[in-house]
Amino acid sequence: MTASRFTPANDLLGQSAALRRKYEQDGFLFFEGVLDAELVGRTRQELCGVLAEQGVVRHGAITPLATGVGIDVVDQQELYALPLYVQLSNSEELQRLLDIVFDEPVSIYHSTNIRYALPMDELHASPPHQDHFFVGPNDDFRTVWIPLMEIDDSVGGLAVARGSHLGGLRDHVETENVSYILKGRKQKGVPIDAIEEEWVTADFKPGDVLIFHCHTLHRGLPNTSDKVRLSLDVRCQPSRRPLNFQARTTMLEQAQYRADVKAIASTLGLDDPAFEIVVNYMLQNGQPVDRATVERVAASTA
Repeated sequence: MTASRFTPANDLLGQSAALRRKYEQDGFLFFEGVLDAELVGRTRQELCGVLAEQGVVRHGAITPLATGVGIDVVDQQELYALPLYVQLSNSEELQRLLDIVFDEPVSIYHSTNIRYALPMDELHASPPHQDHFFVGPNDDFRTVWIPLMEIDDSVGGLAVARGSHLGGLRDHVETENVSYILKGRKQKGVPIDAIEEEWVTADFKPGDVLIFHCHTLHRGLPNTSDKVRLSLDVRCQPSRRPLNFQARTTMLEQAQYRADVKAIASTLGLDDPAFEIVVNYMLQNGQPVDRATVERVAASTA
């Protein structure tokens, strides 16, 4: 895939109308060096300390050099128990940036997502998709992607399709890719051949931030390096809107919610595609986890 390069929007900070026009046209805004690089570095090192203990990266390396083990050895419970990624995703620098970009007070979701992409692991790569397909029900949230290390073309990074948000929500189909966050779930995405918009990416550095619309198509690029790529996904929305269930809960809480719904769905004989429809609806609408609710949602979405 050939991709062009982002033009940083730093010069537009303080120009609300110009920022809004660029965001509405492209569906994203890229900023260089707007976060505390020292805090980003400490967050990376904290994650690397746990990943080294788990045997995923080498001990003592400045960058997260991979050991060659598979992604199944990662214990996410230990990663999500760490404090610094929460501190970074709720930092004054990020809050101030978001308030400027939105031109109004912004609430940051509790569901910060720790991303780790191992070398040559295409099976677990994120296919092209739109976040609103998975997170809802409101469509005025934005995703903030934060690289935790230097990321060049060999490490991969993230690419977005310029202007793809203008086409609204697209059909997502099951792919061969498997989620490493929601263990074993087949990932859904938009076939890359069906995307005509221009792909855009960058050589990312600690302190950079990419903000994009919930309908902007984006994908993880192949990691062909010897490093584990580390980044954070943070979501946010205008504070004037109430926070929904997915905004109020952490990734681990959502994973447990899925497991509880799956246990009930299995007793009802729901196959995996039916379960995914049911659990996505329940998550987006904050439904209680009980047999009656799963039966009702399954019947209404069949």
